[in-house]
Amino acid sequence: MTFFRHFGTKQGVLFDDPYDPAIVHAIAGRRDGRLVQRITAGMRQAWAELPEPAEAQVRRRIAIVATTPELRAGMSANMERTVAAVVQQLVADGSNAFEARVAAGAVMAGVAAGLLEWATSSDGRLHESLVAALEIVGGANDE
Repeated sequence: MTFFRHFGTKQGVLFDDPYDPAIVHAIAGRRDGRLVQRITAGMRQAWAELPEPAEAQVRRRIAIVATTPELRAGMSANMERTVAAVVQQLVADGSNAFEARVAAGAVMAGVAAGLLEWATSSDGRLHESLVAALEIVGGANDE
């Protein structure tokens, strides 16, 4: 009973994601550059301001997801919630909804690939993997 007071499902343990509000806040009000660049810049800013997660624990959680097809759907749903939050902010800031959805989806696909690659390897830092994924999707950080 105590477990389910904190997590609605067993999968909730693997997909707890407190980063969406910080990401959305960092993206809010950005007007310079293409949408993909605005999103990646906001994500870089948010991650720079957030405390580093316990990498060993995060790596184990994501590795479980990466190697369990049933859990990949949960990861996709979690990423889709992030996409929806980012799109909502971009539209509130005046962006076209379709363009915002495509850009946010592309960035989150890159982030997902970076997370999965990092989790299934035995080296590298989480931050480095995410920054590399963002650079591939949105270009180098020009801020």
